[in-house]
Amino acid sequence: MAEELYTFKEICQMAGIPYSTGRYYRSKHGEFIAPVGTSISTVSTGRNKKYTKQAVEVLTFISNAYKTGASANEVQQRLSQHFPISVSNEEEVSQCSVTVQRNENEDVSNAIAPLALIANMAQEQKAIREALQKIAETLEKAKEQEQEIAKLRAEIEDLKKEKDPPWWKKLLF
Repeated sequence: MAEELYTFKEICQMAGIPYSTGRYYRSKHGEFIAPVGTSISTVSTGRNKKYTKQAVEVLTFISNAYKTGASANEVQQRLSQHFPISVSNEEEVSQCSVTVQRNENEDVSNAIAPLALIANMAQEQKAIREALQKIAETLEKAKEQEQEIAKLRAEIEDLKKEKDPPWWKKLLF
């Protein structure tokens, strides 16, 4: 089913902004508000240009951004985060495809960076676990040695008692 198309004046009315304001927004941020079609032969020209309902969303977004006090550059940045750039001729399509290919390569490298970070974190966690295991083993050995030391001290006390009996025992022998 074909999507319904509108004139720019109708789009401005649906967005609730004056036509002159809409034209200003289109002049500043036209790459997000392109008429329907991807080549010169399929795009309506002049006053016959037609737009989809997405243009209403874009104009409303721009209007709200300016109402919050955002500059044109800030609005442009926000638009690029929320809406795709529309194209209106074949040269722009080919330029965008090169940009998309570059972005895909960047996305791959951007995706690899977190994976490498996760791998490093996993290695660090493994090293920490091994270190904690060694510490636990060392503590266990220390505990065994403390018990051994306590036994040896008890034996030493017993030997001292046998070797050096109290004075009254010395009198008996």
